[in-house]
Amino acid sequence: MPTQPVHDLKIHPRENDLIVATHGRGVFIADISPLVELTPAVLAKDVYLFNIEPKVKWVSNTTPNYASTNFNGRSEPLGSTIYYYLKNDSKEEVKIAIYRGNLLINELKGSKKAGLNKVLWTWTMRVKRTPEEKKQIEARIKRFKQYGFTPRGPQFDVNYKYLPAPEGEYRVVLKVGNRVIMEKTARLLQDYWFQPNINR
Repeated sequence: MPTQPVHDLKIHPRENDLIVATHGRGVFIADISPLVELTPAVLAKDVYLFNIEPKVKWVSNTTPNYASTNFNGRSEPLGSTIYYYLKNDSKEEVKIAIYRGNLLINELKGSKKAGLNKVLWTWTMRVKRTPEEKKQIEARIKRFKQYGFTPRGPQFDVNYKYLPAPEGEYRVVLKVGNRVIMEKTARLLQDYWFQPNINR
């Protein structure tokens, strides 16, 4: 947020978003739902997994926009933000496991630092690559390294490929070491605006 006068602050009663109105007719929105949920009882716990806001899996229009001016605001990142609290630094690995039913579809590495932490699940599910796919990825990585580049990103994961997760409910499990600490539900909702004729 740039340095400028702030003229008004509101907290959205349903979304738990902080809405900031500035002098330059700008509006900034921040999700403060973890702070609303951060009660003294939560702070007294060693580890806590916060409720996860349901998200709509928006279908984007890929056609270009033509106008004299365009909206230039930065949108929130695509995915579900998962917040958790650690009372103290953890000596063990902190992981967020995503399940569809009982099937593990993704696993995210979290910070081991004390305090409020977050990870972003980008609505992907990992699928094991076939031996042939592994060879292809290893060959691509080798070609990049020949030119002095170190390829990064999920598309260069030798063991897994990442596919879009469909709409539905997912189990989100917080693990510290080998211990399951807490579990919450992440809901990925359908974009009915883009498909209005689907039976709700």
